[in-house]
Amino acid sequence: MGSKIVYLRKTGGETVAYESPLEEGVWHIPAKATEIKPPSFNAETHTCKFIDDDWVVAVIPEPEEPTYPK
Repeated sequence: MGSKIVYLRKTGGETVAYESPLEEGVWHIPAKATEIKPPSFNAETHTCKFIDDDWVVAVIPEPEEPTYPK
């Protein structure tokens, strides 16, 4: 029984899928994970999500300064 790396759809992070002990070549991929590897991205400045069968990398916007009434 083997294992392989798969990727979380919400973050692009890694998790593990295990091969079925009963069926060779059948993998138990965790919910909300994919076998498709995400592109390289800087997690401090970007997000990465799997949307409509494709990875989408977006810049994390800078927080806006709050404005208060005078």
